[in-house]
Amino acid sequence: MIALLLASATAEAEGRTSTNYAIAAESISISGSRATSGNYTLDGSVGGIVGFSSVSSPTTRTAKLGYIGQLYEVTGLTLTSASSELSETDTLQLNAAQTLDDASFLEVPATSVAWGVISGPLTSINSNGLAASGNVYVDTSAVAQGDFAGFTGTLALTVKNVTFDDFGSYATDGIDDAWQVNFLGLDNTVANPDADLQANLGEFFLNLNPVLPDGFDAVVPGFIEIDDMNYQTLGFRRSLAATAFVRVEVLRSTDLLLDWSNEKTTEVSATPIDAETEWVVVRSTVPTDGLTEEYLKLSVTATVDATILFQSLPFGFRLQPTKALADTLFGIPLHPSTAWAGEVSAVSGNVFNIAAGALPENYGGSSHEVIFTSHALQGRRYRIASNTATTVTLDPQSPDALAVQGLQVGDSFKIVPFWTLSSLFASQEDIAVTGQDVLNPVTTVKLYDPSDTGINIAPRKTYFFHDGSLLPEGAGWYDNDDIEAGRKDNVVLLPENFLVVRNSTAAALPLRVVGQVPVDPLGATLGRPVEGVQDSLATNPYPVAVSLGALGLVTSSIVDITGADVLNPVDTVKFRVQPMGFNPAPNKTYFYHDGSLLTAGIGWYDNDGLEEGLQNDVLVPPGGSIIVRKGFGPSSMGTWLPPLPYSP
Repeated sequence: MIALLLASATAEAEGRTSTNYAIAAESISISGSRATSGNYTLDGSVGGIVGFSSVSSPTTRTAKLGYIGQLYEVTGLTLTSASSELSETDTLQLNAAQTLDDASFLEVPATSVAWGVISGPLTSINSNGLAASGNVYVDTSAVAQGDFAGFTGTLALTVKNVTFDDFGSYATDGIDDAWQVNFLGLDNTVANPDADLQANLGEFFLNLNPVLPDGFDAVVPGFIEIDDMNYQTLGFRRSLAATAFVRVEVLRSTDLLLDWSNEKTTEVSATPIDAETEWVVVRSTVPTDGLTEEYLKLSVTATVDATILFQSLPFGFRLQPTKALADTLFGIPLHPSTAWAGEVSAVSGNVFNIAAGALPENYGGSSHEVIFTSHALQGRRYRIASNTATTVTLDPQSPDALAVQGLQVGDSFKIVPFWTLSSLFASQEDIAVTGQDVLNPVTTVKLYDPSDTGINIAPRKTYFFHDGSLLPEGAGWYDNDDIEAGRKDNVVLLPENFLVVRNSTAAALPLRVVGQVPVDPLGATLGRPVEGVQDSLATNPYPVAVSLGALGLVTSSIVDITGADVLNPVDTVKFRVQPMGFNPAPNKTYFYHDGSLLTAGIGWYDNDGLEEGLQNDVLVPPGGSIIVRKGFGPSSMGTWLPPLPYSP
C-alpha cells in the first residue's frame, strides 16, 4: 500500500540552487541512472512523468520531464527576429537561443550575447540586441552575429529601400540613388562627368547615360498642324522611372528677356520607346501665325516642393521678314541643334582629344564648328578640318597652336553644324522660288567673303532657289554666276557674318529661323588682317536686341577709344537703320570717346550728332548687322565676345 502511494504521488518540478550549482527546473522521478557496456549506453528513468511535451501557441514551448529529459548537449547558437526585413533607418529586436542536440532550443537573454555586424548596412546592434539600419539605395542584404558560451550564430536580414533620394553623398539631389550608384559608383557627385549638354539630373530624367556623351537628340523642336493652324512643339525622351520622383513642364517665352511660363502648353502624345522610356510631344497652345518669336524649354521640378532641378536648352523660332523690293541684311541669331559636347583631354598643335565617348567621323570638311564654352577660349569658334573618333583637328585661324591661344585640358566645348542654304531656308515659303527665268531670279541670297580686305566690302557670291523645271539636277540652290556647277544646297552660311536676302517681288517674305537659343557667349574674330583701313562685318549673335553700350566692343579691345580728335575718330561702328531698296549704305556711324572733350562724358557718340550726347542705349536688333571700321594701322586681329544678354 505504501508502494502504491509512492508510485502515484506527484511532485512539482522547481528550480534548485546552492552556492555551487543552479538547476533551472528539475523533474522528480523515483529513480534514474545510466548503464553502460562496451557496446551501448543507456539512460533510464523509473516512475513519475517522463518524456517530452510541447505547446505551439502563442509560442513554441517544450517541457522535458524525468531524468532523461534533463540530459542534453549544446550544439550551437541560433539567432532569430520577428521579421527577416527592416526598413532603412529603422530598428529590429534580435533574439538568441542555444541549439540543443535533440533539435530543441534553450533561450538566452539578449543581454548575455556579444552582438556584432558582419556585413551590410546595419549601423549598430546594442547590448539589448536591438539592431539599427542605415540608408540604402536598393534593398540590401545584411548579416548580424551573436556570440555566447563559446558558440557563434548569424542572422541574414534585408534592409529595405524606402525613399529614393537619401543615400550618402547622393541624398537630396532629386535623382534616384540607385540610378546614380549604377552609373557613377558609390560616391561620385560630379554634376556632369561626361561633360555633355545634360547634367546628371537631366540624364536621369531623359534616361541617358551620365558617363558617356549622349542624348544630343533627346530634345527636338518641331511644328504640328491642327485644324489648319501651326503650333510649335517640343519632343523629348522621358524616363518612366523618373516620373515617380519629379514633374516635368514645358515652359514658354516670347521674349528671352522676360520670365518663362508653364501656361499655354499642352501634352500631345506619349509613345513608348522601350520598357523604360517614352517619347513625349508637348505643343504650344498659341498658333505660330502672327508671332514674331516663341521659345520652349523643359523644366524638371521636385514633386515635393517644386524646386527647379533641371532645365533643358531652349529651342524656338524667330521671324525675320525680308522686305519687298529691297535687300535685307541680317545675321542668324539661332544655331542648329548641338551635335556633340564634351571636355578636352589633351591638346597638341591644332588637335585636341575628347575626354569621353566616340565621335562620328563626319564633322570635318568645314560642315561643323567647335565653340569653346569655358576658360580662356570661351566663345571662340573654329571650323573643324577633320576628326576621328577621339580627336578633332581645327582650322585654327591663327598661326599659334591651340595651347598657345589658351586651350587647356578640362575645357568644355560643343560641336555645332553650320547653317547651309538648304537648312536655313528649309521651307519654300521662306523665299520666292525661281521658275522658267533662271537669268532673272526672283529671290537671291548674297554672301560675303570673310577674307576680303579694305572698306565698303561687297558680297562675293549670289545664289537662288530653282524649282527644277529647267535644270537637270532638279529643285535646289544654284550659283547665280555658275549654274552649270550644279546644286549648291550645302553652301555654308558663316555664323559670325551677316548675309543679304534680295527680294525682287512686291511682297515681303516671312523667313522663319528655327533653332537652338545660344546659352553661351558667342565670339567673332575682327580686326585688320593686313595693314590699312578695314571694315569688319559682324552681327549681334543673340535673338534679343542688345544696346551699343552692352555689345562689349570696347572691353574686347575691338574698338579703340577716341581721344581729343573727335572729328576724326580712331574706330567707328556703322549701322543701317531702316534701310530701303537695294544695296543700302550704312546711315549711322558711332564712335567711343574717352570723355576728355565732350561734356556727356565717356561713352558712345553719334558721329553726325555729337550734341545729342551719349548713345550707349542705341539698340542693335536680334541678328542685326554692323560694320566695325578700323582706322589705319598695322595688322591686328582680336576676339569680340559680346556678353550673353539673358539668362537661359
